[in-house]
Amino acid sequence: MSTCYTGTTGAMEFGSNSVAEITAWTVTHTQEVLDKTVMGTSYRTFCNGLKVWEGSAEVIWTASGDSAASIDEAFTIGQEASAVFYWENDGTPAKMTGNCIVTAIEYTSTVGELATASVS
Repeated sequence: MSTCYTGTTGAMEFGSNSVAEITAWTVTHTQEVLDKTVMGTSYRTFCNGLKVWEGSAEVIWTASGDSAASIDEAFTIGQEASAVFYWENDGTPAKMTGNCIVTAIEYTSTVGELATASVS
């Protein structure tokens, strides 16, 4: 049987805080490709460059969480900390971990909907 990943049990930690009311997270991991083509060749040649990852999380904006930190307690622009993103792997928690800096927090409030925040 193949491995299935689900989003129903996802979670996120930032620094020492478990983030309350998370609804989604995204992580993008990329690597630069450097052109090392020289004159006299017919085809371009490449080599690996530096790797980088970036991510975001969507959370419901609460003033305080139960046992987790609210959006205004967990994140500050320019804050540097470790981030852990969890998802479920057939009932066994799996995770991605890395260090990051908060570059943006976008708050959204729409009539008839919950107030949310997007953290990058």
